Amino acid sequence: MRKIRLGRRIARAIDLPEEALSDEPCVKINGPDYAVIYRHCGIYECIPERICMWTRLGDICVNGSNLKILSITDDMAHISGLISSVELNYTGTKG
Repeated sequence: MRKIRLGRRIARAIDLPEEALSDEPCVKINGPDYAVIYRHCGIYECIPERICMWTRLGDICVNGSNLKILSITDDMAHISGLISSVELNYTGTKG
């Protein structure tokens, strides 16, 4: 617990966002045509109208048209296309 508190103090001191230290999923949306999903656990659906990923808290689905994954790593995915909505189906458990 002490390491986390110290890490948060350091993050605040150097202007890092607090979510940088979190292990919870995060979705950043840049306009209507680009999103980044951080800390996903894998993809289970990828069609032009919907991209869904497991996370440790449930699943995240990006809905829209012409959706595609531009790049993906073990825990981050860049999605482009016309985004109409993002859903979090919270289960509270590792997905």
